[in-house]
Formats: sequence, C-alpha cells, structure tokens
Amino acid sequence: MTQKIRQEIIDNLFLNSWKPFAWIIAIGFILYVQTLSYNFTYFDDHMLILDNQKYLSDASNIFTAFKEDIFRRAEGQYYYRPVLMATFIFDAQIGGVSPVMYHFSNMFFHLLASCLLFIFLLKMKYRRDLSLFFSLLFTVHPALTQAVAWIPGRNDLLMAIFALTAFVFFIDFMGTGNLKYYFLHIFFFIVSLFTKEVSLPLILLFVLYYFLIRKDNVFIRNYKILAVGWLAGIIVWFLMRSHAMAHQIPLNPDKMIASIFEGLPGLLIFAGKILLPINLSVVSSLKDSSLIYGIIVLVAIAGVLYLSKNKRYKFIIFGLIWFVIFLLPTFLNFVITNNLFFHEFRIYLPMVGAIIILMEIDIIKNLDFRKQKNLLISAIIIIIGFGLTFSYSSAFRNKIMLWGNAAETSPKFLYAQGMFGLKCLEENMLDKAEMQFKRILEIAPNDYKSHYYLGIIYARKNMLNEADEEFNSAISVNPSAQALCDIGEVYYEQGRFDKAESKWKKATEINPDYIDAYIKLAKLYYEQKNIIALKSCVVQLKKRNIDIPEEILNLIKK
Repeated sequence: MTQKIRQEIIDNLFLNSWKPFAWIIAIGFILYVQTLSYNFTYFDDHMLILDNQKYLSDASNIFTAFKEDIFRRAEGQYYYRPVLMATFIFDAQIGGVSPVMYHFSNMFFHLLASCLLFIFLLKMKYRRDLSLFFSLLFTVHPALTQAVAWIPGRNDLLMAIFALTAFVFFIDFMGTGNLKYYFLHIFFFIVSLFTKEVSLPLILLFVLYYFLIRKDNVFIRNYKILAVGWLAGIIVWFLMRSHAMAHQIPLNPDKMIASIFEGLPGLLIFAGKILLPINLSVVSSLKDSSLIYGIIVLVAIAGVLYLSKNKRYKFIIFGLIWFVIFLLPTFLNFVITNNLFFHEFRIYLPMVGAIIILMEIDIIKNLDFRKQKNLLISAIIIIIGFGLTFSYSSAFRNKIMLWGNAAETSPKFLYAQGMFGLKCLEENMLDKAEMQFKRILEIAPNDYKSHYYLGIIYARKNMLNEADEEFNSAISVNPSAQALCDIGEVYYEQGRFDKAESKWKKATEINPDYIDAYIKLAKLYYEQKNIIALKSCVVQLKKRNIDIPEEILNLIKK
C-alpha cells in the first residue's frame, strides 16, 4: 500500500470533517461510561450535593449562586464557585440525589473539553493529525481521571472549557476583527472568572500569545477594546465576588506566599504524572510522593528539546508559562500541618501547556502517521492510557474504594489513613477498621481519634474491656465530652452504673451543651427512680428545647 493511499484512508477514517470529534467522543464515552454506576465518595461531594439537596432542587438558585459563596458562608469555608453550583442545580433538576446525572455531566464536560482542545491546537497551527493524537491522549490520560470520575473535580473541567473557548474566540477576533468573536471572547472570559479565579492569568496568556507567537500589529490595533472588555469583566466579577464573600476571613499574604514555596515540589510531582502516570493517588501526599519521576521527565524533555533542530523557543516558553501559571495558584492555602497534599484534578488545564511543549519536540512534531510503525505506536500509547485510566477510575467508585486508594498510596498521610478507617467503620466493616486504626497507632501512639474509634469498634463487638481501655486512652489524650459519654455507655452495659454516671456527669461539666450526656443520665435516673436527679436533667434538656418522653414527665409529677 502506497503512502498516498494510506494517507487517504487515514484522512477518511480519522481526520475529515467531523471524524476527529466522533473519535474523541466515542473513545471518551467508552472509557468513562462505567462512572455512571459510581456512587458518591463522601469526599466533598456529600457537602456539595447530598447535604445541599434543598438548595439544589430549587432551580431559581442558579441565579442566587452568583450572590453567595459555595457553602453559603459556613464558618471556615469560603469559595466562590457560582458556575459550578449552577451545573449542580441543573443536575439536581433531572437526577435529584442520584449520582448518575452528576457523573454523566462530568463525562460530558470532559468530552467537550477534549474537543475544544482539538480546536485550540488547530488554531495554534498544529497539524490536524497531531492535534487529534494529543486530544485523544488528553481524553484518556490517567492523570486527568480524578477531574472526571470524582464529581467535585468538575470545576477544573468547566474552567478548561471556558478558558479554551475564550482563547479560540480571541484568536478568531485577532484574525478577522469581527466583533462577534470579540463579544464571544469577552463573554467566555468572564464566565471563566465566575468558574474559578485562577482564570485571571488568561489575560497574560492572551498577550503573550500575540507577542510571542502571532507577532503582528493586529493586537496593537485592538488592545484598547480588549483592555476595556477584560477590565469590565474583572470589575463585574470582583464586585459580585466581594459581595458574596463579605464575611471572608482576611487572607494572610505571608502565609499564601509561604504555601506556594512549600508547594513548589508539587510542580515536579505533577510533571512526573504527565509522562509517567504510574504513581497516581486520589490524595497525593508530599511525604509519600517521589520527586524522581518528575526529575526524569524534566531531564528527558529538556534533552530531546535540546537535540531538536527546529524547536520554536517562543512556543516552548508559552507552553511552560501556561503550565506553571495555572498550577502555582493551586498550592495556595494547601498547607496542612506536616502533611502537604495535592489533588490530581488540578493538572487538568495546565496539561494544555505541557502538550504545547511536547508538540515542539522534533521527534513528535515530525511524526508521519502514514507510516504504519508510527500509527501503531500512537495507537498503543492511546490504548495504554485508556487501560490505565479505566483501571484507576474504579478508585472513585465509592467511599471505601476512594479512601482505600488514599490509604494505600499515601501510607504516611495520617488523615488519609484515618478517613479510610472511619469509612470502614461507617460501613460496619469492623475488622478492617480495627486494623486500620491500629496501623495509625503504630505511627502515632497518641492519636486521639484512633483510640476513640477503636473504643467504638470494640463496643460494637461487645469487647467491653478492650473498649474501656481504648476510650480511657483517648480521654488521657483529650478528655472530650464525646469520649466520656461513650465510655459511660460501656460501663452502663457492664452494669457499672456509678462509673457510667460519673463519666456522663463529667461530660456535662466539660461541655454543658452536650445533649447526649443529659439524655443518658435521664435514662439512668429514670430506671433508678432517682426523681431529684431526674428533675435536674429534665431542666437541662428543656433549656435546650429537647422533647421529654411522656413517661419521664409522669414520673416527675408523681
């Protein structure tokens, strides 16, 4: 078969007309259709969706979402994500509390972003076949799995959609001067701001594109109208965001800068996941992540770029700035004591910059897909990415799978270890939960929560002596009302009523508003017919507007 005939076959099968979009959508759909059967992971999605159904079920809140932060001024939570909330509200109208619609929307947004990437690369004047290959690679890339399979990862999907669309119309406006493209560009830029504030650097990239790549005087002629549109959009977004975030705690610039510097190793971690996506984790802890993969990738890319004779430095610089400028802000406020961690979905939009850099390597830029060997290698790369992503996406199937992955891949991250144990406990997987909390205590012997949850586990197993020991260990670390109340329940089950009463009274001293302790004391005093003590408990419960059972009130009246 001649190269000309092979090229015709490739064009007819893959490249002509709408065919590239069909391949992107078909492959992406087959890859991610399994996520439609996934449940909620109870990792942020329960707060955003399950605990928020009353709000989401009201379609009028699509407009309200632009007036308030995502958690509606819940203490300590301040995020302005109106577009994200609007999409959740739309999903709720169709799917209610079922996770199916939310997963379907994530899959749809990912396929749309992949198609837009193809259009964007064409606008950047890359070859159609090469643009399709990298768009397909983007579609199946394992490092992007979290953005698609985990419902809260949607915001980065949306940001990529609006950022790429704004860029495409920006290029169209610069090329034609048509005001239609100008208004579309400004509209999608503004929507990207309302999606995530990290979109602000887009302005720098717009300018860099024309000074580094376009290199004509079109931008100079249009910079005033562009500046007016950008400024107007930023003012509108800033004023609405300021109103919605009126009660936000003032940010500490020193802490923010420190968090960025502390998170800089994350650039290497993310870089490593681009070409060597074999160390994936739903929660990547810095302590558990090797920087060696990132170093290998950077050295390899630098080496092949150095050997490339036709490299275009301005494209490489543009891609590098794109990668870094969208990734650095993700390290803000990510400092957790002794445990810096990263979410893989943050690499979604920065991946576009990495793709631009890779497309400037001679060996890639000059790929001839008419050659059977090159076509076969490209297909194998896509298939490997497909397989890795298909397998890894199962980590987001439910809360046990997600936190099990987090615990396995981040063994030094005690938060992940504890969350896996807690989720096992919630599912009554007592043996697995017990093993998990014991594992934590080997690392941190004075971990309060591990001792406390072990106490609960042993109480459920009716191992009351062991429960007594663990609750006492927890109380020695942190004499909380909750732990005191629970150890009192153990003593009650053992018939040691005096000790139970002592612990419950201690709980009310530590936390006078801890209702469970009063309820348990009231139950004990009712059984003992201790009318005086019972009346005292009833007074405390009435102060806190707790309904008193009729039999208790009748006993007091006697």
